[in-house]
Amino acid sequence: VDLSGPTSPLAGWLRALGFAPLELGPAWGGSGADPADDPLDVDTASLDVLTRVHPGGCGSGDVDATLASASWALRTGGVLVLTLPVGDDDPDWAVRPADVRGVLARADDLGLGLVGDVDASVTARMRRAATVAATAGGDAPAYGILRLTFRRR
Repeated sequence: VDLSGPTSPLAGWLRALGFAPLELGPAWGGSGADPADDPLDVDTASLDVLTRVHPGGCGSGDVDATLASASWALRTGGVLVLTLPVGDDDPDWAVRPADVRGVLARADDLGLGLVGDVDASVTARMRRAATVAATAGGDAPAYGILRLTFRRR
């Protein structure tokens, strides 16, 4: 299931490989913009892969609902891939670099193990990118994109 919406590059790649992804989005396929108001309508432990990738990735307001849905919708060994905006300038959309560890801890509590590692150098690079973007000027908030992959235990 690709929850990233019709502009998702992942869905296009999957179709090119001969798969038929189920695309839901941009608001989880339902009427509201909040996943808590529009829960994923699939059977428990019925999915192998669940994605929310940029440009329709998770924001700070819906990452917890995405993790919670993945925890019951994915089969054991299933994979969640999401992109998360990270930055200090837009708390309604982006997660602060200091809060990334909290996202990882919540995922772990829900039975979703991180594939790979997010180490201190990643946090330093996120902060550096935000600083460079801020000094470049412009009115738009600056944030980076962090791709996280989890496997359901």
